[in-house]
Amino acid sequence: LLRWGIVIGGLVSSFVVFLYYVRGGLKPSEVPEWLAGLTMIQFALAIIIAANTAATSITKEKESKTMELMMTTPLTSSFVLWGKLRGLVSFVLPLLIGPVIALLLFAIVDLIRGVPRATISIETAGEVGLLLVIYTAIACVIGLRFSLTSRTNMTAVMTSIGAILLAGGLVTLIGFALVNASGGEFAAFLSPFTPFTAVWFLIAPADQAQSSNMTTPAGLSAIRVSAAIGTTIALGLY
Repeated sequence: LLRWGIVIGGLVSSFVVFLYYVRGGLKPSEVPEWLAGLTMIQFALAIIIAANTAATSITKEKESKTMELMMTTPLTSSFVLWGKLRGLVSFVLPLLIGPVIALLLFAIVDLIRGVPRATISIETAGEVGLLLVIYTAIACVIGLRFSLTSRTNMTAVMTSIGAILLAGGLVTLIGFALVNASGGEFAAFLSPFTPFTAVWFLIAPADQAQSSNMTTPAGLSAIRVSAAIGTTIALGLY
């Protein structure tokens, strides 16, 4: 219920922003920032839920004394872990679909209306969606790692959430500092390599364009190309 409540809440919030935009109550330049903020909130909740679920996926086998039964099957430990990881990502996937649908909605509507400068580019939904899945899978891996070494659910959950909050906070601070210091095309290339800079600067690339005086159509196109290259390399690396 909590998972689907977050999904529905995110979709409703994005739809409210869409209505304000279509009716002219929201400037086109403000839309990306609203969508980036909503996506970051849903993404943070998805990571916490993923880590919490992953942290209990193996410790509950230990506590319920079913680990030994599982290991008597022909499945090797690598198959068990891969199956749990795939199931965890599938479990969290609905939380990530909402932001992608919202981004696609804005991109398609602007394309149909023939807006000179779209609020959301059509490739942004794909880039953000793929990166969210990868970063959520990394959170699941961290949760599984602590679930393997912890004896109880409580210990695994607290350790996993603490590690992800600490690592996420440090990576976010470093990522935003690097991107803001770089500027221009190189900043667009770097932004996909950390979770929250990826969400913010892929959805709202105008911030990079303004800080680097690249607000012309050619400058924005260069930023989009650099972001696409960075996204492709980040996906392959992670």
